[in-house]
Amino acid sequence: MEKITLNGLWNAVCYLPDGTNFPLKGQVPGCSIHDLVNAGKLPENLFWRDHADAVQTYEHCDFDYTKDFTMDVQKGRQYFLQFERLDTYCQIRLNDVLLGKCMDEHIPHSFDVTDILT
Repeated sequence: MEKITLNGLWNAVCYLPDGTNFPLKGQVPGCSIHDLVNAGKLPENLFWRDHADAVQTYEHCDFDYTKDFTMDVQKGRQYFLQFERLDTYCQIRLNDVLLGKCMDEHIPHSFDVTDILT
């Protein structure tokens, strides 16, 4: 089986409860909290004194992570998009097609994307 990895930097958007949003880079695999630290939105040492309170600003935010990629698709082959872990609540889309929704934390998921790619 041939594999390509989508690990690395992804484009992300943080949607705040007040209706505003901002772009940032996301590391996959990774964590939105670390992405916020790297974007300068949270202090680096979250566990120093009252820095952990700063995270509360982002606890009710939604995040979109997107990645553009290309691959050679061959007829007669089957293609799967596999995730080792997904966050608690998420939707997975490929080429604007909803593949699935997840409501469990850090469980592997696999989606047959053959019909979307061919």
